[in-house]
Amino acid sequence: MKKKILFLQYTNGESCRKMLKGAQRYASIRNRWEFNAIANCRSVLSIKALLKFWKPDGCIADCGGIGRAFRPKDFGAIPLVMLNRSADETNDDIPSVFHNQKESAQLAIKETLRLSRGSFSFVSWIKNTKWSQMRESEFIEAMKIHGCTPLSFHAWPMGKEEPHEVQQELRNFLRKLPLPGAVFAANDRMAREVIAAAHAIGLTVPDDIAVVGIDNNEMIALSGSPSLTTVEIDFENAGFMAAELLDYVLSNPSAKHGKRFFGPLRLIRCGSTVIAQRKDQVVADAREYIRRHCADGISSRDVAALFPCSRRAAQV
Repeated sequence: MKKKILFLQYTNGESCRKMLKGAQRYASIRNRWEFNAIANCRSVLSIKALLKFWKPDGCIADCGGIGRAFRPKDFGAIPLVMLNRSADETNDDIPSVFHNQKESAQLAIKETLRLSRGSFSFVSWIKNTKWSQMRESEFIEAMKIHGCTPLSFHAWPMGKEEPHEVQQELRNFLRKLPLPGAVFAANDRMAREVIAAAHAIGLTVPDDIAVVGIDNNEMIALSGSPSLTTVEIDFENAGFMAAELLDYVLSNPSAKHGKRFFGPLRLIRCGSTVIAQRKDQVVADAREYIRRHCADGISSRDVAALFPCSRRAAQV
C-alpha cells in the first residue's frame, strides 16, 4: 500500500514550483507514494486541521527561505522534512534541506571579479535577513582576499518595505562609485533595482556598472534591458533531496538524519556583465535580442531587421 505524502508550500513562487517538481520526480522514480501538494500555505488557517484532513504518512514543508514559516510542533508525530528553511534555523535536529548560501554567493562574486573593475559593491535585500547577511559576508571576505576594498549599500536600515522606495538612496550610492564598477546584488530583484538606478542617473550597464544577481528568476532577469547575469540555484535538486531524505526518515525513524545542503546549478551570463567588443549600440542591441530570444525560434532575418542596412551587410 502506497504511503500518503503531503508537500506543503508556504509560498508559490518560481523556486517553490521547481522544488515541487524535484520532489515529484523522486516520487515518480520510487513509485510507492501517493503524492499531494498544497500550495500557498501562508493562507492556511490551521496546519493541524489541514493534516487532520489529509492524514499523511509523511510531510515535506517547503519554507521558501522564510523563518518560522512552519512550526514543527504542528506536525506532531508525523515524519517531517523541512525544505529551504531560513539560514538562521540550523540549530535543531529536524531533518532539513538548506540552501548553501556560501557556494551560490561565491559563484556570483567570481563573476564580478572576472570583470576587473575599479570598484566592487554589494547591495543588500530590503530587509535585514540572514541569507542577505551571509551573501554580503562572503563578498567582503572575497574582496579582502583579492586586495580590493568592498563597498556595501544597505537598504534595510531605512525602514522601507519595497525596493522602489530606496531608489533615490541607491542612485546616490552609485553616483559615488569609482567607475567602471561591479555590483553584486543580494538577489535578482535588487539587481534589477540597481540597473534601474544606474539608468536613471545616466550610467550604462554593463559599461559603467556591471550587475550580478542570484536566483535566476526569469520573470525578473529577462524583464528589462539588459538581461541580467544571475546565479541559478538548483531548486529542483533541492526538492529531490528533500523527498529522498523523507524516504530515509520513513524507513529509519530512529536514525539520526542530519542536515543536507543544495547549492548553485550554474552562472547564467547575460547582458548586465557582457561588454560588447564594439561600441556600436545597434550591434549591442542585436546581441541582447539574440540572448533573450534564442529559444524562441528566431532566424537571421529577425536579427537583421534590427540593422538599418541590408540583410547581407548585417550578416557581415
